[in-house]
Amino acid sequence: MKNWKYILVAIALPVVVGIGVYLSADKGPDGSMIATAEAAGGPVKSPTGVAPDRYIYYPGTEKLRRNEIRLIACGTGLPAARRGQAATCFLFELGNGDKFLFDVGTGSMANVAALMIPYDMLDKIFLSHLHTGHWGDLATIWAGGWTAGRTGPLKIWGRAAPHRRWVPNMLSITSSKPTPGMQRPAMPN
Repeated sequence: MKNWKYILVAIALPVVVGIGVYLSADKGPDGSMIATAEAAGGPVKSPTGVAPDRYIYYPGTEKLRRNEIRLIACGTGLPAARRGQAATCFLFELGNGDKFLFDVGTGSMANVAALMIPYDMLDKIFLSHLHTGHWGDLATIWAGGWTAGRTGPLKIWGRAAPHRRWVPNMLSITSSKPTPGMQRPAMPN
């Protein structure tokens, strides 16, 4: 019977001491142990309050200087897109206004479109290689640019495909009429 008393004291003593230390400690305005923390965006006064604006980036709200580059990962996942992660896509924004997409993997155009960049500014694409995790949304940006009013051509660079007309042929399949200068590929028997 005496053992349970020792066990009770062994549990209760640290709890009581811990509560005493907590109650006597300096606290912030919200009652937390952290009074203020300094961070990149300024002082953080509460672990549950609103973070300084520095922690949130809204497209078009931060001006780039002429010699700066902004890199936004619009997709970092696997070739088979998942609900929460698109395949490879990186948007480079240069201080002179140029924007380049490096790869447009499956599912990535939903993230690019969410940035609300006019499609006339998204006309330069570099494809690292021809796996769907790197070009799977190419038809999406092509058709999306057309429906969003892109006035110029979509420019695509990358490795030569086994058949040099691979990209134009793939894009012409998605159109009801062929783009001038492109030939619709012969369908296999």
